[in-house]
Amino acid sequence: MVNWMDPAVIAKTNVIFNNLSHFAIGAYFLEVAQSLYFEWDVIRGYRKFRIGQLLYFYCKWLLFGAFVGMLIVFNVSTKINCQALYTWNQFGGNTSMGAASTLYVVPHSSFRWCFRLTVCS
Repeated sequence: MVNWMDPAVIAKTNVIFNNLSHFAIGAYFLEVAQSLYFEWDVIRGYRKFRIGQLLYFYCKWLLFGAFVGMLIVFNVSTKINCQALYTWNQFGGNTSMGAASTLYVVPHSSFRWCFRLTVCS
């Protein structure tokens, strides 16, 4: 049985968590990089801007900033203002998740679909 309080086991799980976090954040950065062309077209006016995209851009770039803050936390080796970085990561992560939830609900509420409910007796 694994002794989870052993310092060697704790160090090993910390390394695994650090590597997994870098991989996941790198995958998100790749998604951001691949969609830059679309966002640049919206900014230049080549694609029509819709109000729903504002929430999408807000969510995406705020989460990007929170992930940059997490990378700073994982890789810093000097003294930094941890309270400010923690506050930024909490704000960026939580508000982007809230915006993502709103982004999910907006299409359902804006299309005014008419559903008929049939009750069989």
